[in-house]
Amino acid sequence: DSPTGFNDVSVAMQSVMRYRVDAAGPSLKVHVQPRFIDVEDDSGYTMFSSAKPRDRRDTPVVDLMRDGFDLIVNRESGDTRLSAVNRGAWNAFREQAGDSQMNQFEQQMAAPALTRNVPARAGEQITVDAFQGMPALTLTVETVDDESVTASLTRANDKPTAYTKVGGAHSRASARVTRVHGRMRLDRDTGWIEALTLVSEQQINNGDKAGRMHTT
Repeated sequence: DSPTGFNDVSVAMQSVMRYRVDAAGPSLKVHVQPRFIDVEDDSGYTMFSSAKPRDRRDTPVVDLMRDGFDLIVNRESGDTRLSAVNRGAWNAFREQAGDSQMNQFEQQMAAPALTRNVPARAGEQITVDAFQGMPALTLTVETVDDESVTASLTRANDKPTAYTKVGGAHSRASARVTRVHGRMRLDRDTGWIEALTLVSEQQINNGDKAGRMHTT
């Protein structure tokens, strides 16, 4: 049956991260420490800001931001695995936030660089897998100068992804990614991401209700 209810919500998330490379080999181990996180809805209401003491009070966010995360990146496949240093705070935060918000939070802990070589020629394309937890993306080089490469990001396959369960063991909710697009600027010498904007749209079903979530 078709859902009887529908809701459309946009969420914008901004963050400042400090990265430290702890190990380099077939897998790259990077320590990520959040310095600032801000979440706003489409009306401009601040849902969470680490700069506001009231948002941090009685939450495990302070411990999570202080201790940081370890990001393991497979340099061949691009697959990433995120692990909180403070597991107790991570589990407590998951219970408070729920799986859908945790997925958005995890997307902020992005790898600081691509594992694929990007051709320094305008018009060239490569496929990037498992970037920011998204389905396969097509990276198209747009401009190249002496210092950086600017590229656009689009879905490599226009078909929606399969639904995956969200919201915990007792939840009926499921979600799938329907659209992704963005832009990034890479440093030519280091390959590190200097700037990135990534917009995703997910369709969420929960019983007889459905909705879309836009995340920037």
